[in-house]
Amino acid sequence: RNNLIFNNRHLTSAEVVSKAIASAREWVTSQGVASRNLTPPIRPPPIATQGVCLIRTDAAWNETTKIAGLGWTIEESREVASYSRASRHVSSPLAAEGLALREAILKCRDRGISKIRCESDSAILVKAINNGKSLAGLYGILSDISSLAFFFDSITFNWISRERNTVADCLAKQIFGDPEAADIVFTCGADIIAVGINVTHQVVMTADDRDKLASSNGKLGQYLCKILDLYYSYHLDAYEIKGVYLHDPTTIIAAFLPSLFTYTEGVVRVQTDGITRGLTLLYNNQKRFEEETEWSDKPSVKVAVTVDAPAVLKLIMDRLMES
Repeated sequence: RNNLIFNNRHLTSAEVVSKAIASAREWVTSQGVASRNLTPPIRPPPIATQGVCLIRTDAAWNETTKIAGLGWTIEESREVASYSRASRHVSSPLAAEGLALREAILKCRDRGISKIRCESDSAILVKAINNGKSLAGLYGILSDISSLAFFFDSITFNWISRERNTVADCLAKQIFGDPEAADIVFTCGADIIAVGINVTHQVVMTADDRDKLASSNGKLGQYLCKILDLYYSYHLDAYEIKGVYLHDPTTIIAAFLPSLFTYTEGVVRVQTDGITRGLTLLYNNQKRFEEETEWSDKPSVKVAVTVDAPAVLKLIMDRLMES
C-alpha cells in the first residue's frame, strides 16, 4: 500500500509473498532465545513461612464453550478468603490453570501483600514458571506472571497434590456450564445424592491395582488395563501420582451402597447471575428465617461428605477381577 501511495508502484503477488516471507524470517531471527524462554527464571531464595501468604489455585475448562472456571484461596494470618470467576475464550485447560494463578497473584498485589507462596496442582505449569520456559498458547500468561513477580518481596511457585488442593478445586469446578439447569435439578424435589470431586478424589486406583487386574482372569479387568495407559500417563504428568481417580465408579456406588458414605442434608442452590454465577451453595437448615427467602420451602438433597475409600476400591476391583 505504501509503495502504491508514495511511489505509485504496483507490486505483483510474487513480490508481496516474497516480502512477507522475508519480514517473517527477520522477525523470528530478532526474537532469538527470548521467543522460546521466559527470562529470567523465577527462582527466589527460600523464605521463612512467617509472614508469608499462601495462595492455592485451580481451574476447570469446558472444551465446547471454551469457558473456564477459575478458583483460588488466599490464606493470610490464619484467615482464608475464597475467590472464583468465569473466563471466556480460554484455549486449553493448561491456559485456564495459568489464568487462575495470574488472577490470584493480581489479587495479592491489589491487597498489598508482599510475600506469597503460590501452590498449584498443575505440575506442567509450575515447572514452566520455575524453569523460565514458555508453553504453546501460554506465552502471554506466563509473561504476565513473570512480570507480576517483581511486585513482591518474595514469591515461590510450588506443586501440590490434588488432595491438598480440594478447596480451590471445588471453587474452580462450580457449575459454570449451565447453572440454570443445575438449580432446577437441585430444587425439583427428586431424590438426589450429590457426590462432589472432593469425595471422588479420595478413591484412587494405583499402578499396583492395575497390575492385579492385568494378572486376573477377569476379561473386563484385563480390557480395562489395556485402555487405561493414556489415563495413567496423564495423571502422572499432571498430578505426579501413580494412579487414577475413580470419579464415575465412586458416584455409581453411592447410588446403590450409600452406607459407604457419610452425608449432610440441606437445600442446594446454584447462583445464576453476577460474578458468582455457577457458585453452588448448601443451606443446612440450621438457621431459621422469619421472612420468606429464596431458600424457603425448597426440598433438601443429600450431599456426600466422606467415603470409605478402601471399601469402594475393593468392590470395584472384585467386580472387575470376577468379570
